[in-house]
Amino acid sequence: MEAQAVIIRYLEANEGPGMCRPVERLVNVLTTGNTSGESLCDSIVGALKKANVNMDFIVGQSYDGASNMRGQYCGLRTRMLQYAEKAQFVWCHAHRLNLVVESMLCCSTDIKKVLGLLQELYNFFNSHRRHAVLIKLQETEAHRRTLKRVSDTTRS
Repeated sequence: MEAQAVIIRYLEANEGPGMCRPVERLVNVLTTGNTSGESLCDSIVGALKKANVNMDFIVGQSYDGASNMRGQYCGLRTRMLQYAEKAQFVWCHAHRLNLVVESMLCCSTDIKKVLGLLQELYNFFNSHRRHAVLIKLQETEAHRRTLKRVSDTTRS
């Protein structure tokens, strides 16, 4: 199951002549098992129409670099252009930064060892029985901690 946030960014008139400020609004959070460009496009267009967003005013779109998102022939970027022809595609800078940081971390053997150890600890304690014991040991603590997986960046 994939989750996708639909966020719009627009300029809002501010006090003073010619003064505007950028505003971002969450329109919808979608979950789907189908991650094809067509399915994602249908979901996003539906969410934008439900929010009464005029598709003629959309001038940009930004996603990660996966082929189903930026694909030239049937990716989300290309399909969105059928509804918003001025929507220029920009690769999401947060995803690009994540890829750069991941690449840098992979250059350090010490960091790779630490992340590998953390992953092994997560795997060890993640079994139902061990996790239950870990939670039980924390019952007296004010702040209960849960295990979280060390995640990798998904690439296409």
